Amino acid sequence: MPNDLHSCRYAGLLWKAVEGRLDPRTLVHAYHRARAALREGYARRAGAFFQHLLKAAA
Repeated sequence: MPNDLHSCRYAGLLWKAVEGRLDPRTLVHAYHRARAALREGYARRAGAFFQHLLKAAA
């Protein structure tokens, strides 16, 4: 895991939710929107769109 920086970024988001600095509903909503955007062809990279949604919500 130490060399898996991609997963560490997502772990940080989960930790923010645990600490109360990020509303878990916002996290779940952004996840579902990113998956739907990928499925519908709106986004090519679901992870990038997911991060965009979270930054917009902050």
